[in-house]
Amino acid sequence: MAAKDQWIIYVLVDPRSSEVRYVGRTNNLERRLREHRNRARKRKTHVQNWLSSLFAAGLSPICNPIETGAGSWQKREQFWISHYRHRGASLTNITDGGEGTPRHIKSAETRRKLSEAMSGKKLSPERISKMRQYRASPETRAKLSAKKRGVRPSPETLRRQSEAMKRLWANGHTISEEGKQRIIQAHKGMRHSEAAKAKISASKTGKPLSAEHKEKLRRAMTGRKASAETRRRMSAARQGWSPSEETKARMSASHMGHPVSEETRRKLKAAAMRHMAA
Repeated sequence: MAAKDQWIIYVLVDPRSSEVRYVGRTNNLERRLREHRNRARKRKTHVQNWLSSLFAAGLSPICNPIETGAGSWQKREQFWISHYRHRGASLTNITDGGEGTPRHIKSAETRRKLSEAMSGKKLSPERISKMRQYRASPETRAKLSAKKRGVRPSPETLRRQSEAMKRLWANGHTISEEGKQRIIQAHKGMRHSEAAKAKISASKTGKPLSAEHKEKLRRAMTGRKASAETRRRMSAARQGWSPSEETKARMSASHMGHPVSEETRRKLKAAAMRHMAA
């Protein structure tokens, strides 16, 4: 039996009266207690209200595991809830137990309803601020990285991610300067593999740029000076390269009627002289 199929039936005890107030099931007691504490703030259920009253008094529930096992757990949870109720315990459980299925996957209909319920819902500025301030610990980031390593999203997942980002940008979403700097730092020194370069090239081959995209590129490049190292790499990449007749025709058409400044003419002449000397 896999470790993930192991389960623990536990009780939460009120430290003020030593009375059992809740029976639950988990496979990780420490994580489950954190969940109880976080959810107690909502004060929507009997158990959440009880826990909230404890935390407000500076107290915490006593958590005692009472049974462990593997595989099916529903009947055992139901047994212990019934057991404590027959003994007169004032449980905060609102059902007889046994609900839920480990690793349960929601149906398409359920996901659609959840999506509709959340659609258009705005987060409060306070909530957004808290989300932006959250930083996972280095250990958590390392675990997430190891779990994702080598995993390739399906074409459907990539399509949904692309559509979600397009909706964000269409609604005026922007990246803060802090966010931009984090992205830059994360990608600094990163080099695409030859296979990745080939895929990027294939995806862009024959794809025309919109006038808006061209204008954005022009504004981004205006006044930008390439470093000596960048110019050297560009020169090395063009060694022995000769444009096709089609490319020459497109280049000629794009420059037709375009005035060339004296500075540009001087640079072109100097480059030609160096090329002839080489």
